[in-house]
Amino acid sequence: MQAQCQREVVELHGFLVDWMTGAVPRSAATFARLADVLADGFTLISPRGAISERRPLLRELEAAHGVHGAADVPFRIEIRNFRHRLTQGTVCLVTYEEWQELSGVATGRISSAWFRARPDTPHGVEWLHVHETWLPEGRETS
Repeated sequence: MQAQCQREVVELHGFLVDWMTGAVPRSAATFARLADVLADGFTLISPRGAISERRPLLRELEAAHGVHGAADVPFRIEIRNFRHRLTQGTVCLVTYEEWQELSGVATGRISSAWFRARPDTPHGVEWLHVHETWLPEGRETS
């Protein structure tokens, strides 16, 4: 399950870059790559402490299609230091660093993510919960 979670983390963040830069078409079928892997009770806690539930978060992300699409404003996300923390039955806890670069400015956050096995998703897992915390500028966890 660890490898499935790692592939999901990397590929979903790649999808978010493609979505927000407009590299993929804005359609329900395309957006399903994200919507279909978030569990019904999914929750995201941002580095600022804001809690986002699944439905409002999906509305916000769907509306963000192409927001970073200008050629002079490169947008990247890199996943670093992925670590498996625990697997119990069909549930898995991982941590990873998410480094975003926008207009040459990099910011980092460390995330804890809970997954549950679900065979009908691209990597056999669905996202249950994510909690993000800012990383000090330019510092990675080791």
